Amino acid sequence: MVGIALATTVGLQREQLQRQRAERVSDFLAAIYREQDPLSRNAESAQTPAELIAAAVSRVKDELGHDSLSQAQLLRVLGEAQLNLSELAAAHETLDLAASKLAHGEEPLLGAEIDALRGALARRELRNDEAQRYFDHALQQAGAAAGTQSVAVGRIDALSASTFLALSRFKDAQAVAASAYMLLSSQLGDEHPEAISALVSLGAVQEQLRQDEQALANLRKAVALIEKRFGAGDARLVRPLLVLGEVLRRARDFSEGRLVLDRGAAISRQRLGERNVQLADILITRARLESEAGESTSAIAALDAAERALPENEATTLAQLLGNRGKIWIELKDGKRAEPDLRAALKLHRETGGLRSGIAWFAQAELAWALALQGRFDEAQKLLSEAEVQMSQLLGPDAYQNALVSVRRATAFSLQKDWRNAAAYLRESLRIEEKFFGPDHYLHFSWSLALAQSLSHMADRHDEAVQLLDTLIARWDGKDEIAQDYAELMLLRCDLYADKRDHEAARALATQTLQHAGLIVTAERAAALRRHAERL
Repeated sequence: MVGIALATTVGLQREQLQRQRAERVSDFLAAIYREQDPLSRNAESAQTPAELIAAAVSRVKDELGHDSLSQAQLLRVLGEAQLNLSELAAAHETLDLAASKLAHGEEPLLGAEIDALRGALARRELRNDEAQRYFDHALQQAGAAAGTQSVAVGRIDALSASTFLALSRFKDAQAVAASAYMLLSSQLGDEHPEAISALVSLGAVQEQLRQDEQALANLRKAVALIEKRFGAGDARLVRPLLVLGEVLRRARDFSEGRLVLDRGAAISRQRLGERNVQLADILITRARLESEAGESTSAIAALDAAERALPENEATTLAQLLGNRGKIWIELKDGKRAEPDLRAALKLHRETGGLRSGIAWFAQAELAWALALQGRFDEAQKLLSEAEVQMSQLLGPDAYQNALVSVRRATAFSLQKDWRNAAAYLRESLRIEEKFFGPDHYLHFSWSLALAQSLSHMADRHDEAVQLLDTLIARWDGKDEIAQDYAELMLLRCDLYADKRDHEAARALATQTLQHAGLIVTAERAAALRRHAERL
């Protein structure tokens, strides 16, 4: 009985100490953010988020005295904030200091959290072997202290998934994102905020892997759970609506995509104000949707709105904005206007660590496209060749991003009228694209049409071009999702009929095509088809 009483007393004291530490850490953080309140500071004395956190780190020892555990807890929080701000060197120092405050074996769950963050930092810096050791040790600590099916393990998996996602290592992210969601939802319930967040992350990974059906299901489920638990105007809805809008854009469901993105933008404005990163992200996605829907004017307007919404010192999102604006100018065949935006985007991606994730290499490929449009082919091919090699080394030869770089190389070769090299790179793009989506995906159609165009310029490949076009017509005739390219497809087939002097077949196909007036989006293409239809 004395032993039980002593153990109970010690347990109560331990709980009391933990509550006191939690209160101390919370009070410290509240004081820091009160001091940063814009209502109590003038513009000259305001600090950036990075400066604010660095100042907090320097005050930890003075304000928390000799309470090493409270210091460790607070430093863990501050180190994670620095990691999220991409202040990697500062995060390294803070997390190392946090680890040094823990005696060996003390507070194993806190130690696991710190190790997981150190692993995330190492992975961001491409110290992959070291990162894996940190994550393995964190999982071992958390599993021993709380069980392998615990919330603690789920949180570590969620952090691991987010770092893989930031590095565009989507296949790696998928397994741990699924594990995180399974553990957190089973232990906390589907409606718990951490479980919902893990579900959104899983949907985001699936979107990047072009697993659109699964992504749509998980994102719609996440939206429904947030609405049920927190209401239809909750700020947690913004991210899943953004990713859902991206999936719908790629599926070319422009009508629902607009509704979803507009809703996300309205919630973001209401909850977070007129200037915030999430609002800018939504408007950038809206611009991409409008561009693909053939509404270039609306796309530029959305990007202008995104620029107004973007807070200062948000280099990563600004790079995305500039890159998308440059791409719209490319689509309008104006490489000269695209070039400055794409150069600025590339510079920002390099400065913010995009070389490690592959984003900067993709931006370099976009810049090369703009140069090729200006006839600067040697410069363009040099940039494309480097991007191709680096992207493959970073992400592996079958990563989807490699297909996108290959398409840009093919485009540059087409502009040079080097049809054989263009065809070779388009075949490689289609090989990778088919692994992800199959022949019924819009991009498979678009790149196959580009391949047929290249083949049609080679005398020894005309028959292959004809066979490919006939396959595309059988699969895609009259479908709304290919309206941008429908007339191009039919016109090329008519031209090849005419090359063989089969004018009757050309007339019949042109006449049939003109009946689908809603799919012929330019007057120029309609006129060219009428010439075939009326040719004697």
